[in-house]
Amino acid sequence: MLKLLADENFDNTILRGLLRRQPDIDIIRVQDTELYGANYPTVLAWAAQENRILLTHDVATITRYAYERIAKEQLMPGVIEVVSGSQVGRVIEDILMLLECSFDGELSNQIYYLPFYFFMGKLTEMTLSELIPGARRLSIVEKLQLIQILAADLDISPLEPFKTYDVHGRYDDFGAAKVLMEILNRAKLDRELSELGMVDDTEISHQKNEL
Repeated sequence: MLKLLADENFDNTILRGLLRRQPDIDIIRVQDTELYGANYPTVLAWAAQENRILLTHDVATITRYAYERIAKEQLMPGVIEVVSGSQVGRVIEDILMLLECSFDGELSNQIYYLPFYFFMGKLTEMTLSELIPGARRLSIVEKLQLIQILAADLDISPLEPFKTYDVHGRYDDFGAAKVLMEILNRAKLDRELSELGMVDDTEISHQKNEL
């Protein structure tokens, strides 16, 4: 799991909540290291050396120093900016979701702003961590429809029938590839059995819904 460094002004309530939810999370505070009282460039340099993502409420100052490191092609392992006064529960959920969905090095040279809904112009009161479980419960057809809607909003080409698309993921994500092949092989077998009249349409429909 990714390692975190909380600056000395970061809300301890959020830190306690993170540790309560996930006791094995690797997180330390600036004031518990030799960095106590150090300026932001020094803190960022130490975070880079220790490969720790910085948690902060300072949306203005640290952002500038972080982008300076990126411009100088210096290592910047990532910064998570949290708006002061945000609902603690939402922030905890968003941080945990971000850590769970990211692999080592993925947040490098990135600055994330939390809570997610706040920086989406508050178009919705739902956080990404609240939206994802509902999206995962959609049927295959509904998921494809959702992809088309998002593609249209992003002004990119929607999915077209019988066209092949590359799916980008982790270079070593063999588990996902295995599951995908099993699904494809099962669908192929169901289709062949259906053509031979060995499996009724109701059973096939039930199996697809389980996928």
